[in-house]
Amino acid sequence: MKQTSAYHFEKITPHNQKDALAVYRQNLDYFALTAEIPSLASVAQDQATCPPQLDLEQKHFFLVTFENRPMAVVDLLTGYPEDASSYLGLLLIAEHRQGHGQKILAQLEDWLRDQGFQRLELGVLEHNVGALAFWTAQGFRTCGKSSILLNQQSYNVIKFAKNLADKKQRRYDNS
Repeated sequence: MKQTSAYHFEKITPHNQKDALAVYRQNLDYFALTAEIPSLASVAQDQATCPPQLDLEQKHFFLVTFENRPMAVVDLLTGYPEDASSYLGLLLIAEHRQGHGQKILAQLEDWLRDQGFQRLELGVLEHNVGALAFWTAQGFRTCGKSSILLNQQSYNVIKFAKNLADKKQRRYDNS
């Protein structure tokens, strides 16, 4: 992952799992939607969860730091659900409404473009009003609905997608 002077992406390991858990605990509103209680076990489970058809090299589970502070957790699958796409399974931000989510997302999108990916997809729990507003404001558009099973309970999910070529296209249009 390309680093900026502000945000550093590092793989989550046993060494930094507690920092990842600290980010999880800054998102209790999200976890309340699914009746989950963040723990080191839930961090480890998220780290290990991967669609069976994917190679583990396509799974990127990052702790993002900002000024040496844990700022975000990112769960990203590359080449999924299609070869030219990526899927953002999780973006948790420690300090909300400070612009970190937008900046981290922009850095992710630039990295994905540099890797040749053309589309970024994600799913949002239907009742997660704040996340629905955030992703829409970032240029993502709804592309369907599905349901997922979490903690033996079914939840409705709104699928979102963004064409990553759009940013490059605008750069060329403005020249």
